[in-house]
Amino acid sequence: MTATLNLDSVTQVRNAAKDKPKSGTVWYSHDGDKYPCLYLGVGKRAATWYFKGRLNGKSRQKSLEATFPETTAAQAFAKIDALAVHHGSETTSEIKKVRDAWKEYRAGATAKQSTLDDQESKLERYAETILNKSPTSVTLLDVRRCLLAIPSVSTRHHVKAALNNAYSILDIPSPIPRGKLKAKQLGKVRKRPTFWKELCDANPEIDRRDWSPMWQAIMAVKNPLRRTAWVVMFFTGIRSDDVRSLRWDQIDLARKTIRLDDMKNGETRTLPICDTVVAALSAIRSNYAFVFPTTSTKTGETIYIDHLDTLMHPTLKEDTGKLDNKAIPILKPIPVLRQHDTRHHFTSACGPARVPSYAAAFLRGDITSDNRDDDMVMEYQEDLDLHDLVMDIEKVIIDRIKVTPAFEVAETD
Repeated sequence: MTATLNLDSVTQVRNAAKDKPKSGTVWYSHDGDKYPCLYLGVGKRAATWYFKGRLNGKSRQKSLEATFPETTAAQAFAKIDALAVHHGSETTSEIKKVRDAWKEYRAGATAKQSTLDDQESKLERYAETILNKSPTSVTLLDVRRCLLAIPSVSTRHHVKAALNNAYSILDIPSPIPRGKLKAKQLGKVRKRPTFWKELCDANPEIDRRDWSPMWQAIMAVKNPLRRTAWVVMFFTGIRSDDVRSLRWDQIDLARKTIRLDDMKNGETRTLPICDTVVAALSAIRSNYAFVFPTTSTKTGETIYIDHLDTLMHPTLKEDTGKLDNKAIPILKPIPVLRQHDTRHHFTSACGPARVPSYAAAFLRGDITSDNRDDDMVMEYQEDLDLHDLVMDIEKVIIDRIKVTPAFEVAETD
């Protein structure tokens, strides 16, 4: 049995929502023709908006995944149009949840596997509620609340892009209209200073060119594979995900080169590496496909290391202003190096090594929209011996870390 009331009257709807039945559902429709097929179902726990009627030639009763008072009748009714369009498409009518849309998008995406893995990981971590919703029921407010709850500004933009990617395969608009949720609301992604710069700025007595604390932090990493990954990033400036996902078939130790496959512009690039990197990689040479293998805790299969934790200063610690039970000041470690910092330090070493900026960008594996850096390197390659350049950069780095690197062969099981 269905009762009628003015669904635009907040008072009437609120009173109906309060009068919860002991069992079953009490149905209410609008007392006019303004909201055809829109019903409010009041159950023991919630008052939920429903569509009840013929949808694309079939009788349907479907929850709009919206409740009162969070959603008004007008807002709920607006969802019906999107519902009709979505279920009218043979392509997307099978997409029941946003998670299904993401999987469908990912199946045909041309982006790098590591990029898609990163997006999916962030979606599952920060937008699980949205992933579990029907695409037609997600609102701009849902997305806004989800994004603003994410602490990292850059992660907010990554999740926003991933959600738009999921909706790109559907025949209904994204819940994030163009022009909404700009950097003004989500925060602008700015270039972060390195931990080393922040530490030196706060402590003028520290020699900025003395990189020995960073090197000591790298060599203190107990896991030989993770330690070597840091060494490769530090001496090449290559992006962390490109380093961590390296396979042995991309490395030629005899020719001292690393081949980067499937870069952001879809190209492949072969880069020279210095003796330090060759020695570090030789010490961990294995029969695994990946250079830095690990075991997936979910599937048990061999994958590559997905992240390298921030490294701490080997000696300095910061006073937290708190005392322990023995009235002794509690000190916390001071971060000295993160993954992305290695690209900045490599670039810093290129200056005193007299490496042209376009060559430094090429050696880091940077991509430009018009490939000008690649063209410059190709044009002047006769004058630029890239192996000589990486040797000059290596000398600067070794001078700053105050030690000649040496590596022992890692023990294998």
